[in-house]
Amino acid sequence: MGTYITITDITNKLFSRLGDASKQVYVDKANIEIEDFSLRLGIPVADIVTPVHEKIIRYGTLYALSLFAEDNIGFNNSKGTSEGDVYDELFKRTRYLIQNVKPEIVAVMFNGETQTPDNRAVRSIRLVRG
Repeated sequence: MGTYITITDITNKLFSRLGDASKQVYVDKANIEIEDFSLRLGIPVADIVTPVHEKIIRYGTLYALSLFAEDNIGFNNSKGTSEGDVYDELFKRTRYLIQNVKPEIVAVMFNGETQTPDNRAVRSIRLVRG
């Protein structure tokens, strides 16, 4: 398994309360999901270029947070309902954000083929003065 996101990529206050070992479990699951995502797009894991695109990092951090929130729904709620449960709200918010960012991720973000040989982005132009 590759390392595409790390503990430090996730800055959520609820998540920060966990110990590093517990955080790493969620980060590892997110890294596995990133590899699975690339495979679903037809990109072999060996072809994933690191560091990965910022949208892939965003997807991975949201995925880790959604797993964390899902595991903790009801943890701080004595009412017996999901109303006012911070973990339930975090879960709903991260799932919503995942659904927004996921369609924006394309195969070339995993293998870096959007770069030209001299490391310029495809849509950039070289300016010559004078």
